[in-house]
Amino acid sequence: MPDIVYRPGDRVRVLEPRRFVRCGYPKVPADYAVAAEELYRQLRTPDGQALRFGTKAEGRILDALSYGLAQKDHFGGPERTVHTEQDLSLLEGTYIVQEVRSVKTGRYYPPSGGGTNYWGESDWEPGGLADEKVHRIARLKYSDDSKVRSFLYSLISFAGGGPEVEVCHLEKVP
Repeated sequence: MPDIVYRPGDRVRVLEPRRFVRCGYPKVPADYAVAAEELYRQLRTPDGQALRFGTKAEGRILDALSYGLAQKDHFGGPERTVHTEQDLSLLEGTYIVQEVRSVKTGRYYPPSGGGTNYWGESDWEPGGLADEKVHRIARLKYSDDSKVRSFLYSLISFAGGGPEVEVCHLEKVP
């Protein structure tokens, strides 16, 4: 059976209430925030006093430390996956597809080579994803069947859009 194509404007119903959160590696820099704060508290001047900056600079330093710790840990592993969370409110009513985009999952492999062979050809291979799989993600907006829901959607869309769901969890409705 061919895959069903979803386009902006299609009316759909959610079959499985799994809200798309992100696609990526197991950990994000925010997971290292506590360790970054501990590391920041240990920073000292040459005479032994604690280093303190303004709140804006402190936030940037903590973000950089968190990112550095995540990078050192390879973001929790080489497996790039789709992260979702259950949201039972998605089962209520119908939605209209606002946009559809693709994300890729797989196992990261680093670049290799970098030299040249006997004939002067480059042996360099770029990094990428092994066992790459494409997932289609639909951003939904609430249909106009409820004035309260439409008002709430307008507030949500102002803040960045409606809920996102993988299209395999959707069903077209007339």
